[in-house]
Amino acid sequence: MSKERLERIEHNAERTVLLTKPPQPLVTISDNDFEWLIKQAGLGVSQQEQFHDYQAQNLRLQERLDKLEDKLQELRKRYLTLTKENNQVNDELIDEFRKNKRYREALEFYAKENNHVFWEDIREGENFVQLPISETDKGYIARKALEGEE
Repeated sequence: MSKERLERIEHNAERTVLLTKPPQPLVTISDNDFEWLIKQAGLGVSQQEQFHDYQAQNLRLQERLDKLEDKLQELRKRYLTLTKENNQVNDELIDEFRKNKRYREALEFYAKENNHVFWEDIREGENFVQLPISETDKGYIARKALEGEE
C-alpha cells in the first residue's frame, strides 16, 4: 500500500515554477498526502535510528562473541593439557597398582605358614639338609617382585 500511495502522490503532484531569480520549482500536493509523507519520513528516520542501534548492538555482540570464542579456544587447550596430564597420572597409577600386586604376592608367599612347614631335601656335599621351602627359593620370589626397580 505504501509504495503504491507514494507512486500515486508523485503522479498527482502539480509542478509549478515560482517566478523568482533564479526560478524555483514548486510542488503542490493534497493535505492528506502531505501528512502521510511527513508520517512516512518520521517512520524512516525512526527506522534508520533503530537500524543504527541494531548495528551498534550487533557490533557489541560480535565483540562479545569473539571474546567468548577466544576463551573457548583457551579452555580447549587447557582441556587437552589436563587430559594428557590425567592420562600420564593414570598410567603411573596403573604401574603402581601392578607393583603393589607383585609386592603383595611376594609377601603372601613368605607369610604362608605352609611355605615354612614343608621341608625340602637339599644336598650339601654328601649330606642332605632339610630346609623350609621359603628358604630354598633364595629370595627368588622377592627379587622377582622387585624387578624393574632402580
